[in-house]
Amino acid sequence: MAHPGDKLVPRKKKPKVIAVVDQHGCTGCEVCLDVCPTEAIIKVEDPEGIRAIGVCEVEYDLCIGCKKCAQDCPWETITMFDTKEWEAVNFELLA
Repeated sequence: MAHPGDKLVPRKKKPKVIAVVDQHGCTGCEVCLDVCPTEAIIKVEDPEGIRAIGVCEVEYDLCIGCKKCAQDCPWETITMFDTKEWEAVNFELLA
């Protein structure tokens, strides 16, 4: 319950772009984890089982599209995609 004087903050819209990690090229160095202001990037087990330290992955519902991760990735494995296009492709694959 809101307290008197508290302002309701509307939920922000989806960002126009979202970060996508190429897990084939990710080394798990964690630079992106350190620069992400919303902690939208997490470390997961390597789906290919090649890298024991794991790889990074974006939690898309937390990504605000700030591009900091893509700009700072030393391996250039993070790409920014148009949110609507990414959702259309991924929802088709999941359907």
